[in-house]
Amino acid sequence: MYTGYKGVHWVSNELGEAGGRKQAKLPSNAKRSYHYVMQQVKPKYKIYMDVYSNNDFVKISNIPVLGTVVCKMPAKVVDKLNHPQELE
Repeated sequence: MYTGYKGVHWVSNELGEAGGRKQAKLPSNAKRSYHYVMQQVKPKYKIYMDVYSNNDFVKISNIPVLGTVVCKMPAKVVDKLNHPQELE
């Protein structure tokens, strides 16, 4: 579990940016590399994000009102999400 403020803040900001991006269809050959769980305490809620190793898409699910969103993110962002040890 990662709880460092700087990394959590960065991931949270990128999630917010993803919500404003054009929705896309996840390629059928997508290979999930990481599954993030963002947990909010009040109100108690969890949002999930899947990152893929062979493309620049992310899938974010359990978003209030929206449900699930798939979108293409900048390669630099996806690269960082694929290397969580660098989030600090």
